Amino acid sequence: DSDNGYAQEFVRRMDLGDARTLLDVGCGAGTIALRVAAQLEQVIGLDYSAGMLERMRERAAMQDLNNVHTCLRAWDDDWADVPRCDIVVASRSSMGPDPAYVLENMTSHARRRCYMTHLADGHFGDAAIAELLGRKKRAFPDYIYIVNLLHRMGIHPRLDYIVLPGRLAGTDNVDEFIKKVTWTFGDLSDDETQRLRD
Repeated sequence: DSDNGYAQEFVRRMDLGDARTLLDVGCGAGTIALRVAAQLEQVIGLDYSAGMLERMRERAAMQDLNNVHTCLRAWDDDWADVPRCDIVVASRSSMGPDPAYVLENMTSHARRRCYMTHLADGHFGDAAIAELLGRKKRAFPDYIYIVNLLHRMGIHPRLDYIVLPGRLAGTDNVDEFIKKVTWTFGDLSDDETQRLRD
């Protein structure tokens, strides 16, 4: 969803004033990169999903953006031929194999600035719902771990929070709520569905 509040809030916090190029790592369908492409000379979307990159190219063509390029890579692939850019973005894509490696890749490919988002509580889904369903998963390292890694690298980041309602917010009835939980957690057993209803 390229028109959601998250993307607006992310871009609002970016300074593009002295930038001409941007590398969007884990770009998906271009939610962030395409929002700023008209203000830059070149935008590169990097993602491990060929399908997402194809969708980004389609959306760029629909917007008549001819400065958008794509690169099929994962965090742990060889980035030797990935160009350095003025700005590197990792929007909701920083869960690489090793957070220190992710940060090293980002900072070594940025001439000016990096912007990234990272989980504040270490969970993608609602932790209370996961526990209710018996699907409690190991938490990811949260943002403070990233801040500590950056400090160890000699980088003192600016920190801000983007707070938006979760995917489960705003339901009108229990059936809609169960549908949203299913979308987030996958198929539910009869027992799990009953626990949600209760």
